[in-house]
Amino acid sequence: MMYLNARENETVIEGIASDKRHIVVNGKICDKPVDLDALKVELQERVRVTRNAKLSASDWTQLADVSSENKDKWKEYRQALRDLPEQYQEATSFEDIIWPTQPGE
Repeated sequence: MMYLNARENETVIEGIASDKRHIVVNGKICDKPVDLDALKVELQERVRVTRNAKLSASDWTQLADVSSENKDKWKEYRQALRDLPEQYQEATSFEDIIWPTQPGE
């Protein structure tokens, strides 16, 4: 175990703070100010990656041997996935995204 002793006019802050989320201001650990534009860009990328995975997982629904009734339902679902990034351009949390429901769920 390591002990830290503060000298006169010094403050020792113990603990772990992630560089990405915290800063020290006037000797106190504080949350970093949020860059909303960067947060939105990061979220849009995460939405696209998740959306693309869902599209890839449902590619089979558009094959020739899928019934036209099922194919149409899946086509609507897949279009809703494609529309997501445009609908949530101002979102700042992944939890705010309302994903379309797969047919049959």
